[in-house]
Amino acid sequence: MMNADEMLKYTKSKEDVFLETLTHQAGTDALEAACRIFPKMRELSPEDQKQEVGRVMDIMAENRMATTVENAIRAGKFLESSEMVDAADWMERTGYQPPPRDFPKFDDETAEGKQRQEEYLRSIPLEDTAGFLKAKYDGVSQPQPIQEQRPATKTPDVLYYDGNGFPVFSEVR
Repeated sequence: MMNADEMLKYTKSKEDVFLETLTHQAGTDALEAACRIFPKMRELSPEDQKQEVGRVMDIMAENRMATTVENAIRAGKFLESSEMVDAADWMERTGYQPPPRDFPKFDDETAEGKQRQEEYLRSIPLEDTAGFLKAKYDGVSQPQPIQEQRPATKTPDVLYYDGNGFPVFSEVR
């Protein structure tokens, strides 16, 4: 007769059964798909990933959701947004300000520098892109809007384009 530890070797966790069900439904590895949809999952250890799967399962059970790929994604998005709200509440209560992030600098004058910057921007999370651009252009004078030289109500009409492709305007009304 097997003891409890030996029996666990031959049984699967509810998280494993859940992932296998979704894998079968989707026709692709459910955990890998979850990591594509929720990139922060990749940063977690396998044990923590399994714990997150359990939390998704709990949300689905609480809301009496059927075990489908679509419902798992909905529950994952709900969990993700709940965690962001919890983090924002905590930051507000404690007055925590995240430290400013240092971003690399690229030479905008060269094609290589521009290419390296584009590659970098494609590689970082979308929420870091705004921080990068703010850091890059912080202190740089912004172009001023072009001031209209004539009243906005009077605009010329293009009558036609001449042989060189330049517009020929009517008189301003």
